[in-house]
Amino acid sequence: MHVAPALAVALAAIACGGTVATSPAHDGGGGDGAAIDDSGSIPDSGTPDAPACATGDAACNSLEVCGPEIMLANMMTPAPQPAGGTIADGTYVETAATFYPTGTQTITSGPVRATLQIETTGPGAGMLVVQEISEQGWSAPATYMYTIAVKSPTDLAWASTCGDGARLDTPFTATPQSLQLFYDEGMGIGTVVETYTRQ
Repeated sequence: MHVAPALAVALAAIACGGTVATSPAHDGGGGDGAAIDDSGSIPDSGTPDAPACATGDAACNSLEVCGPEIMLANMMTPAPQPAGGTIADGTYVETAATFYPTGTQTITSGPVRATLQIETTGPGAGMLVVQEISEQGWSAPATYMYTIAVKSPTDLAWASTCGDGARLDTPFTATPQSLQLFYDEGMGIGTVVETYTRQ
C-alpha cells in the first residue's frame, strides 16, 4: 500500500460495527391463531459485517486501523486521470485499490487495511499520519508520518518524518467524501489507484 493526501493531514481511529435483522412473525395457516416463527434463523443481508478495528503500531502514533480488508483488483481499462480538488478534514479508510496496466500484465497484492485522518493546517501544506495492517510480507502493523505540500493542482509532494523513507510526488483526486491517490508502478507497467472514503 502507498498513501498521501493534499492540503494537510493526520491519522485517527474509527469505530466499526454491524446490524442484525430479526425474523418476522408468520401466520400458522389455520387453527386458533397466528404462529410465531421461532426457528432462530437470521436473514442474511448479503453484506458482511465490518471487521473490528485493530491496534496499530505505536512507533509513530497509537491510532487504530479500521475499515475493510482490501485486495488489489486488476482493471484492463485506461486509468482515470487525477483531477486534484480540495481534501476535506476527517477520518478516511481505504475502500479500494485498483491496478490499471499499460499492457496485459497483472499484479497481486493484499489484503491490506488502512486508516488515515486529514487535518488542514494551511493553504497547500500539512501533515499525514498513516496506520496500516498488511499481509503482504512486510512488517505489520505499520505506522508512518509525512509532511505534504501541494506541488501543482493535481500533485502532492511529501516527505517522511517517521517510519518510512521519502516518497515521490503523488497525483490525487479529492471530493468532499473521498480521496484517490495515484501511484506509478514503475518501468511503464501501469498505475495503482487507491481510494479512501471519508467516514
